Amino acid sequence: MGPATVAWIARLHGWIGLWGAVLGLLFGVSGFVLNHRAVLKLDLMAYAPTHQRIEVPSTAGASPQALAAWLPGALALPQAKVRIPDEKRRPTAEPVAATERGKRWNVMLNTPQERVQVIYWAGEPRAEVTRERANFFAMLARLHTGAGLGAGWVLFADTLAGAMVALTLSGVLLWTKLHPGRLLAVGLVGGSTVLGTILVIRAL
Repeated sequence: MGPATVAWIARLHGWIGLWGAVLGLLFGVSGFVLNHRAVLKLDLMAYAPTHQRIEVPSTAGASPQALAAWLPGALALPQAKVRIPDEKRRPTAEPVAATERGKRWNVMLNTPQERVQVIYWAGEPRAEVTRERANFFAMLARLHTGAGLGAGWVLFADTLAGAMVALTLSGVLLWTKLHPGRLLAVGLVGGSTVLGTILVIRAL
């Protein structure tokens, strides 16, 4: 590698390192809180619950799917990630029949700052809503696990993994430039490690 190539790799390494440091701080702090909250009794994460009852129009009460579609607007959570737990899911979208009355529907809504559970008894005029607002550390933990976030956040978080790979490769290249003749050794060791890891994974 020529001096210009080495300088370019060094600059790239520095900028990627800055990006990795920002995301690394976020995931590092939240990961520490998640991993050690029980052992170290870190009561940092907390939720402030509130309870309310809301009127459910007949169109929204026709099926769990209709209820799930109506709730984000009714609760002012337009960006919430909505799901119907499998054990409560009812595939029909037909109006509530007499046989459906008395059955409980459960809908969950999640954002990074809040988790919401809605319980609705089919045929009733109101639903029970429990909202839990996350504090700062709980919100960090939710960001770490992607709670209430879609594919965009997953791809964004994946840039940290990409940054780590890029830092590793550029760091190795810079190191071998400072230690001539060792690039072949690094390639052999790295290749052997990757091959060994693949064999171990396939044997599991």
